[in-house]
Amino acid sequence: MRRAMACGVKPALDDLRLEQEVKDELAKLAKDLLVLQTYLRDAENKQQTNETVRLWLENLQDVAYDANDVLDECALEAQRQKVIVLAQLRKSVSLINPKRSLFLHKVSRRERKIKERMEELQRQRQAYGLKIIEQESPPHRSESTSLGPPEIIGRDEDKANLVRMLTRSSGMAGEFNVSVVCIVGIGGLGKTTLAQSVYNDEAVEDNFTVRSWVHVSQDFREDKLTKKILESIDGSPHPNADNQHSDSSRADLRYRLLPAHLKPCFSFCSVFPIGFEFEEEELVRLWMSQSFIQPYDQDLRMEDVGRTYFDLLKQRSFFQFSRFDQKNNRSKYTIPESLHKFVRRGRRIAEHGNGFAKNRHLSLMPQEKPSLFNRQSVNDQLKGLYTLVIFDDSVTELPDDFTKKFERLRALDLSHTGIHKLPDSIHHLKHLRCLQLRGTNITRLPDALCCLYFLQTLGLQNCSMLEELPKEMKYLQCLRHIDLHWDHDSLMAPGHIPRFVVSEKKRCGVEELGNMTSLHGELLVSNLQLVRDAADAKAANLEGKEHLQCLELQWNAVDKEAAKFRRDLFGRDSVERALQDLEIQRCPSLSSLPEQFGFMKSLERLEISDCPSLLAMPSSFAHLASRLEHKQLPLAQGTVQGGEDDWPKIKNVFSVWVDGDVILPCRRT
Repeated sequence: MRRAMACGVKPALDDLRLEQEVKDELAKLAKDLLVLQTYLRDAENKQQTNETVRLWLENLQDVAYDANDVLDECALEAQRQKVIVLAQLRKSVSLINPKRSLFLHKVSRRERKIKERMEELQRQRQAYGLKIIEQESPPHRSESTSLGPPEIIGRDEDKANLVRMLTRSSGMAGEFNVSVVCIVGIGGLGKTTLAQSVYNDEAVEDNFTVRSWVHVSQDFREDKLTKKILESIDGSPHPNADNQHSDSSRADLRYRLLPAHLKPCFSFCSVFPIGFEFEEEELVRLWMSQSFIQPYDQDLRMEDVGRTYFDLLKQRSFFQFSRFDQKNNRSKYTIPESLHKFVRRGRRIAEHGNGFAKNRHLSLMPQEKPSLFNRQSVNDQLKGLYTLVIFDDSVTELPDDFTKKFERLRALDLSHTGIHKLPDSIHHLKHLRCLQLRGTNITRLPDALCCLYFLQTLGLQNCSMLEELPKEMKYLQCLRHIDLHWDHDSLMAPGHIPRFVVSEKKRCGVEELGNMTSLHGELLVSNLQLVRDAADAKAANLEGKEHLQCLELQWNAVDKEAAKFRRDLFGRDSVERALQDLEIQRCPSLSSLPEQFGFMKSLERLEISDCPSLLAMPSSFAHLASRLEHKQLPLAQGTVQGGEDDWPKIKNVFSVWVDGDVILPCRRT
């Protein structure tokens, strides 16, 4: 018996020891990788003229990707263990686990190989004489653009004087015959705002055939700038003699001047064909899938940081406004042609049927489908693909071995293709964070989809043929964005909010939202009149979705009997939620609001419409500060005009809207 116990304990202790060694090695691996990356700036400068340095840089990038895969798989294993406990398959994770032991040994071997490659890169780095070039971090300067500022108050005279100075005929002598106008003042006084207003003035536009907006870069040193100007004067012909070369050089220079965290974000855009229109939100979600976005504050949402990245690239003119899509209520952007040609060079994809070279982010055009889906042409290098976007509506299905060939994918976009089903082997794409199936004829999603534990975005917009969701959606605990549209009218939803339509179809009840606690941003839940059971309402776990900022609830009913307002939708923990915007629509049975509504600390706007039975405000509304706005509040008209008992509960509300008209503020006590 004692010998049997010893035989059982030793493997467990060995695994524990190996697990600790793996953790230590992973931490050291990440640290060594960061050390090597400090030489990137010098390598990027030297690769232009040194082929061996360029190859060293590529090898470093490959090692970084492989190390990232190992770290990702360790995080995935930890998530898998959590799901096992959540599914109550085991009360706890056993110390003696053959699968886990096998996993640890596999990771340990991969760590050793990566370590050997990194040591070789370190030796080569010394041989090539690469040095650490620190990126200077001067005090932050806010960047300016030529876009017009909001309306300026109190500067009309200053603006008029500046416009007069700039538009006076250059042939006239006198004090206004100037080539430079200086606006001097302390920081924050409004100098840039005034300059923007003058720049966009109609008289200035009419007076100058060419205008250009220039702002000072973050790294502005007169001595350094002057030195570079002098070094550039070498007597060579003006670069405009070769416009194509000039455009390429300028694009390369602009890219090299980008902050390090923005470079991969822009390089990623090589997956888009020339002239392709994209939205800010969809691109940010793709960046998130690649772990490009690293919040510098744990309280910041990745989506918000991603929008900041997008704005910075837009300010630097890497993205340009294309049009405003009225149907979807969103702006569309494109990449300027010269920059697009520059970034596409990095794809290293043969445009004339010569096959595919090693790449991480790839888009598939119709003429390239045979090359990609042909078994012989998909080599080991392409197995390292992180992103695949298919722009080919003739693709109706994925090859049987697709998921094994591309098992390291982080993002897969099959939108508007002819795909009508996903393979059951989808679980092999265990690293997948973003799956877009918008506008496809998908009828069902395989249950194996719920094994994609890292999935953040599931795009099912306009998938009108979709009949049901997988059984175990609750295991997708990293899911942040889901777009579920079964009805054609959903495309007209205000602001195009991600929508969950409650249905009587299989696994389409409101309870399916239960474990999706990572949902971010906005969520619209409609057809709530179909929620018949209080237990289902509670299982939706709306109070557990602490990252939601906007929640819209629709009952779509015409009488009290058809739709019961389920207070179970709102738990007691609503007090701590970050919800800023709450809308309740078309619920005839709603006679009073839950008391906890008045304690939602972040709530700024409450809209209630088509709820004629609402007769009372909760007493807790007295706790709401003046920030709260009511819109379409049924009892507000009588409350304000007649001075009913409910007046003290909303007297501090900033504004009240009824039938589109502002009726408050109109009195204050």
